[in-house]
Amino acid sequence: MKLVIFVVFGLLIVKASPAQENWRFNNRIQVGAFHDNNIFESVQNVENSMVSSAIFQTQGRRQFNKLRFNYSYSNGLQFYQQHGEEHKVTQIINAEAIWPVYRKLQINAAAGGTAKFFLNAPFDFIYSHSSVRIQYFFPYKIIATAEVEGTQLEYAETDQFDYFNRNFRASLQRRIGNRLLMESGYLFARANFQRPAYLETGDGFFLEKPEPQQDEQNTFFLRGTFGKKYIFRLTSEYIQNSSNSIGYAYSGFRFSGIGAVHFQEKWLIRMAVILQDKKYKEAINPVNLLEFDLERSETNSAVFDLSYDFRVDLSVLARFSFYKNESGLRGRFYEKDLIFLGMEYRF
Repeated sequence: MKLVIFVVFGLLIVKASPAQENWRFNNRIQVGAFHDNNIFESVQNVENSMVSSAIFQTQGRRQFNKLRFNYSYSNGLQFYQQHGEEHKVTQIINAEAIWPVYRKLQINAAAGGTAKFFLNAPFDFIYSHSSVRIQYFFPYKIIATAEVEGTQLEYAETDQFDYFNRNFRASLQRRIGNRLLMESGYLFARANFQRPAYLETGDGFFLEKPEPQQDEQNTFFLRGTFGKKYIFRLTSEYIQNSSNSIGYAYSGFRFSGIGAVHFQEKWLIRMAVILQDKKYKEAINPVNLLEFDLERSETNSAVFDLSYDFRVDLSVLARFSFYKNESGLRGRFYEKDLIFLGMEYRF
């Protein structure tokens, strides 16, 4: 039933919107195949497979007097050779309204969600989010931002990983010249889980607490975006996570970088790199796994993408991805390589 609702909603967006005037649309279809050398994100006894994939995405925008509205919807299919339990459908819906109250003040409201449905396994989940962001434009190209966000994760078959997050973000950014944008800020997140919290007794046993698990995370970040024709963005973060359940408190640094270079008109190179170092407060494994769907969390990764435009609306692309991510058992990492070849049509 959930799959039908998401599909129908997506079709309504695509079919109904063109009847209205002033809409602008960008659509794309991407098809291809990739080799996954560790389909179960396992530390040991890895399994590899060829995977067929297809993605349809539509984006639209419209101006309503001063109010601007953006939406996007994508539907992705993945079919694994000889591993039918991994067949999945992933659907993503996002919408945003932007209201410039006056020249120096802007308010953004956004909402959306991701639904992943496994065709032959009971691992379905829905992740949703909503937020309100306020931006104030100061002299000297300085922008102050404050944002309040709520996020929620819900699995269909278990509540051991379900949570509701309340997030607050504040940042200052300034453009320096035409090629450099600097931003620094702070993010506070509080996660309320449905599962119980645990404590460790003096003799090494774990006891269930009467209250549910609650984590609080503080993140300080510094980000720089360079270039105009060639874009590079570097971000450094210090993260501190506390929890009322033993085994989840940690601190660490995360560094990430993304870049894109367009050359000889038809070629485009893109890359994304994430490096993270975490130190846990307690030297024990928690009772529950850190994460069930390991594709949702990335600890260390590198992705390189090369595309060539045959025409304005048709491209061929190749992608190599490497992951060394923390598994559900903290401090233990799995490695994964993905090699993708495909084509993309835009209309």
